[in-house]
Amino acid sequence: MLRIAILGYGVVGKGVDEIASSLSDMKVTRIFDRPVLKDTIGPRFSSLEDILADKDIDVVCECMGGDALPYTAITAALKAQKHVVTSNKETVSKHLDEYLTLASSNGVSFQFEASCMGGVPLLYPLTNISSFDKMTKFEGILNGTSNYILSQMEENSLSYDLALKGAQEKGFAESDPSADVLGIDTKRKISIISSIIYKKTFNPEEVPCFGIAGITADMLEEAKKENATIRLIGSIKKLGDEYELFVAPTLVNKNSLFGQNANETNAISAYFSKNGPLSFQGPGAGRYPTAAAIVQDLERILSNGQAPLGSLKEKAKIALALKGKFVCYTKDGFKEVKENPMASDLVKYDVVIKDGRL
Repeated sequence: MLRIAILGYGVVGKGVDEIASSLSDMKVTRIFDRPVLKDTIGPRFSSLEDILADKDIDVVCECMGGDALPYTAITAALKAQKHVVTSNKETVSKHLDEYLTLASSNGVSFQFEASCMGGVPLLYPLTNISSFDKMTKFEGILNGTSNYILSQMEENSLSYDLALKGAQEKGFAESDPSADVLGIDTKRKISIISSIIYKKTFNPEEVPCFGIAGITADMLEEAKKENATIRLIGSIKKLGDEYELFVAPTLVNKNSLFGQNANETNAISAYFSKNGPLSFQGPGAGRYPTAAAIVQDLERILSNGQAPLGSLKEKAKIALALKGKFVCYTKDGFKEVKENPMASDLVKYDVVIKDGRL
């Protein structure tokens, strides 16, 4: 029997509780959240200190989001020799090496499958494949909020503001959608993916990143005339001793995997020397998809199944000289095409769209 404590009883935490409590080999015994939820949670309501001191707790599931409190909780749980499972891409992207090192030194597991693509099994397969094969390229739609907004603008001729409002009403976007629409969420995810593939530490703050907030109906209409559309794409490629990680709105062929991928669905393609290309597609967020990915990790802990991650001590050098063609716009409508630019040359523009068509 796996005894579980859940930190954070929001959308994802409730989903984990519901799924895990329905299984015969798992039991949620403690839940940590704000004191105002004490009556809602009932007798399982607990302080973080009591969870860490409880010798019967095997696994801590961190479902809070953010970094400050999750970092404190995760490091303390690992030091207390408890397995940790999280869906929190912010804290994983910032502290992955430290978490893995703590887990190894304390004889426990740190699992984070749910941090990158919700319920779609992605990290575990990529980690296993990359242990014997070389990934040559990765690209994907990893943020359902941005994809929903762009899809609605294209399909229903909505303005950016109206499409964003619709995403918020459906629960796909937070009241402050900055992390999604500015590409921050995606750059955190590709930093995590790069770490498990290349066994190095990638700093998400160094990743060139451009969001979708300036995309207009006219830009989408212009793309449509060329049988293309625009999607927010995160890409990874090894270039010599550097790594090109990049997030930007990207022109893609309408009949491609990404062009046909609509609304909140995520999709990626990973290219390997021997075993590629591989494509993954499915829901990247939401209560049950994310909770299901956390329970996948709980099942791995039960069966003692571990992905061969290794050490991430070496820091990766992220390329700032970008390859390809970029269409750049300013607020006053000025348009300019840049070929193979430096990332620093693009920051003065309000919209940057990479031409990702073959």
